[in-house]
Amino acid sequence: MKKLLVFTIFTLLILLPHTTLATPEFGKKESRNCDYCHISGDYTKLNSRGEYYLKHNFSFEGYKEKIEKGEGIGEKLYMRYCQGCHGEVNDYFKNKEINEEVISVIKSGKMPPNIKLDLNDTEIKALAKYVGYWCNLCHGKMLPNPEEREIHAEGHPSSLKHGEFWCLNCHNLNDRDYLKLINGKLIPFNQSPELCGECHGQVYNEWKEEIHGRWVGSINNPIADVICVDCHNPHSPKFSPIEPMPTPQEKLLSFEPANYRNIAIAVVAISVLLMAYAGSGRR
Repeated sequence: MKKLLVFTIFTLLILLPHTTLATPEFGKKESRNCDYCHISGDYTKLNSRGEYYLKHNFSFEGYKEKIEKGEGIGEKLYMRYCQGCHGEVNDYFKNKEINEEVISVIKSGKMPPNIKLDLNDTEIKALAKYVGYWCNLCHGKMLPNPEEREIHAEGHPSSLKHGEFWCLNCHNLNDRDYLKLINGKLIPFNQSPELCGECHGQVYNEWKEEIHGRWVGSINNPIADVICVDCHNPHSPKFSPIEPMPTPQEKLLSFEPANYRNIAIAVVAISVLLMAYAGSGRR
């Protein structure tokens, strides 16, 4: 009994400092989750942010983070400032497009909350490109609203020009990392041709037969180099008219007329040499 009591007291002495320092109140106060101050996977240990916070009377005032330069800077910035709350970015959206809304909210000081980022324009653009237009960056933190309506929020197309549709005809209500087929099946964005094929069956079949789109590989092993949304904007798939360019004013290629006299002389000379070579061989 005494051994059990000693073990219990010893365990409490070990855990008590961590339970008193790592509290939900600090997370709520700073609008951060555990990973922001603790080492992910081992919340009994503090990272550099947590150590600074502890040593400076539970405040981030004056804290400046050192960011490594070079490739992958957008990912490093996201992991340090954003991933703790927003989670892992969907691979489909990474490094595809620069999200202008992300740049806007960072420069306005709205995000991340309560922390001023000391980043230059190149770093902010790298972060915005790493995130891309990932739906769950915002929708992952919002309550879903199934009511059909016009969407005027930042980050959405100003107008939807794709039949009589609205967002949730294609996007899944509860997890925007997935699209929804008419039978309720959920598919990731990289399988979106299956969704397009529900209405555009003929073109979809042509695409599967390697007639439509662009394919690479070999005849026996064709690989789709692009899918529908790589060429067609899913919110406005019809191609805009292209202004025709003027006809060339100069000849693209010029050919000199053949000098048949020189050609004839060369043919005769070669013939004489061949005859002389053949005659010398018979001797």
